[in-house]
Amino acid sequence: MSTYQGIDNPYVLFNVDGYDMSDEKTIDALNSDAYYKTSQYIYDIALAYSTFGTKYYQDEQTKQTILDCLNAFYKVYTAHNDYSDPETGRLFGNWWNWEIGVPTKITSVLAMLQSEVQNNNPELIKLYVSAFDSQLRTGKNGDVDLTASTHTGTNLIDITANRIIQGALTEDSKRIEKAVSDMMTVFDTIDPYHIVNNNTDGVYADGSFIQHHRVAYTGSYGKLLLQKAVSSLYMLNGTPWQPADKVSTIENWIYNSFLPLIHDGYMSEVVKGRAVSRSNTGYSDAVGVIEAMTLLTTFLSDSNSLKMKQQIKYVIDSMPVEFNESGLNLPAIEPYTQIINDNTIKPVNYVKQGAVAFNAMDRNLQLNDDFTFALSRSSNRIAKYEYMSGENLKPWFQGDGAYYLYLSGVDQTKQYGINYFTTVNPYRLAGTTVPNEQRKTIMELYNGSQFYPVFPSGSTEQNDYVYFPVGTNEFSGSVTLKDYGVSMAGMQLGDDNGYVAKQNGILPDDFVAYKNANGNKSWFIMNDKIVFVGSNIDDDLGRDVTTTIDNRMSDQNAKLSITAKNSTGQTVSTQNGVINDLKWLN
Repeated sequence: MSTYQGIDNPYVLFNVDGYDMSDEKTIDALNSDAYYKTSQYIYDIALAYSTFGTKYYQDEQTKQTILDCLNAFYKVYTAHNDYSDPETGRLFGNWWNWEIGVPTKITSVLAMLQSEVQNNNPELIKLYVSAFDSQLRTGKNGDVDLTASTHTGTNLIDITANRIIQGALTEDSKRIEKAVSDMMTVFDTIDPYHIVNNNTDGVYADGSFIQHHRVAYTGSYGKLLLQKAVSSLYMLNGTPWQPADKVSTIENWIYNSFLPLIHDGYMSEVVKGRAVSRSNTGYSDAVGVIEAMTLLTTFLSDSNSLKMKQQIKYVIDSMPVEFNESGLNLPAIEPYTQIINDNTIKPVNYVKQGAVAFNAMDRNLQLNDDFTFALSRSSNRIAKYEYMSGENLKPWFQGDGAYYLYLSGVDQTKQYGINYFTTVNPYRLAGTTVPNEQRKTIMELYNGSQFYPVFPSGSTEQNDYVYFPVGTNEFSGSVTLKDYGVSMAGMQLGDDNGYVAKQNGILPDDFVAYKNANGNKSWFIMNDKIVFVGSNIDDDLGRDVTTTIDNRMSDQNAKLSITAKNSTGQTVSTQNGVINDLKWLN
């Protein structure tokens, strides 16, 4: 079949990125992303067919295309996914494609065209559901396993939401009941002193959100969890399984976990993991939060609903760029439009200004009308950074005291965002202290591989030493006087755990690990004054060490002035960007 060219040429391609998915000779070389891409294409066509107002709505030719694709894809999908023996290499590609990606898209298609599919192939829905059960390779007996490392947080709510819809399609109430029961565990507050099922992923009492066991992830995985949690209220509305008691939990998440991290409609870089390197972050992240807030208003009391609508208007009005309404999913568009067009709803910010400590994920904020200061720490509990799937290639110091100062009324993409991470010197992130050396990315180190080849992708070793390593420093924390807008944070600099493991002979000889600088860092934050203090900064290997005070993009039309004084108190000027004998700079 021909390669997918869009809705106007909608026949699915079982030929993705040069791989013929119907050819068994090439299937072993195939990346599982091709399966997900194909399911996405089928979903795109089905959405156009099912959406009133499109030229494909209820179109007979489009319907037949979808049905043909579903039947053909099932044969391909189930012919080449034998996971019985991982040593054979059949266990290929990203587990997410098998357990979440493909099931999410195809389950949605089956729901949108349920009657059409049943009339065409009465057994196909049950066959697909059975295939999805077999793909839960980290599950148990074709079902969710709450002790599995991948069945946590956002991943868990994605999987269970699919299983609820599948239960409805197959009229299997027991499946729905079990899936709802599993889903409800994501609403439980994570207690680090009483871990259940070895799971550290989720929302903590202080508002922190962690995914991948140790990564601060409110702005990416957390955002997706919030959206799916609210959509579950709609999906289960009017059923015996409606989680009405979780409405207040989601409401608290919004005010305590998400909104403090959004400045003028822009989600902070400190809570995005590897997603910090993606092009569609920042303002687009806030769209997902606004969508969840909009849909949640339906389930709140009148007073709380009004409060939420006022907060929505405040976030929208504070944006220095135009809000991207096209990013909203269909169910949110109408209620959002009603809120924005209702002149009786006035914008109000209910997020308290001042110091915010997310100590469970080693993050600090200082909220002010004029700015937000966001600080990223790490420890032997929280990852220094996240690299994975070829994303965020040079992340080495993102958790070593890197900070971001978001000024009000400024388009943040002119200061930070993807252009910043594309061009910034990764050894000169603001707030970091770094040994002067050149490091190689994972792909440079291992001949283009996106992971260390000796460890299976997604293994505990790969996670611990490559994807999201923690530090070896125990001390990292902060205290706040919220009523006074004052906080103090501190951390020790430490090596990645991979470096220490390599020195102790735990890792293979060809595993490359880099040593960091030593030092202590403290931050004293008093309303609009922020003082950085460093002590005992040195390097065991005798390398020069550089501390970067600030580093951001500047608009080409911005007027910048620098005042500096030397050790004798005399004002000095810059020459080619260099100031000698520096004592003070502003």
